Amino acid sequence: MPPPIAIVAFGAGLLLVLGVAYLRGRWPPPRRAPRPTERRFRLAEIDSAPRDLYDQLPCDGVLLRSIPGPDRPDYWIARLDRPLRWLDEGTERVIDHLVLAARLQGQSIDAGAEQLMVGVAYVVDPSLLLDATVTFAKIRYVAIGTIEPALRLTSK
Repeated sequence: MPPPIAIVAFGAGLLLVLGVAYLRGRWPPPRRAPRPTERRFRLAEIDSAPRDLYDQLPCDGVLLRSIPGPDRPDYWIARLDRPLRWLDEGTERVIDHLVLAARLQGQSIDAGAEQLMVGVAYVVDPSLLLDATVTFAKIRYVAIGTIEPALRLTSK
């Protein structure tokens, strides 16, 4: 067993290295690159939306999972790369997840179309992210939009 002073010196050295890395901006490590299996999208255009949303487009994100709702089986929860700001009855809110659904009957987000009209809703209650079904009280429908795959697009 090493002498106690060696253990203390090792621990102090490790703390010093981590502290320097933190101060130089290397800790925490940068966000990981997207996995090849992630379904990336870009919300490119919207219609009939809150005024503050128009100024924040286009916005990119990742489709996390399909989730059924009370009226249809094919809603999607999406995480945005950059949070959106939303003025909700005089209170500014930060939105980092959306619920998307294909707008037209017979179309599906899962089909991977080049462009697809979708209904866009903000997730206003983060507990929805753990739920098995969409609960309308936890989202706020805000717009009709067009999404397209983001893999072939350069970021803004």
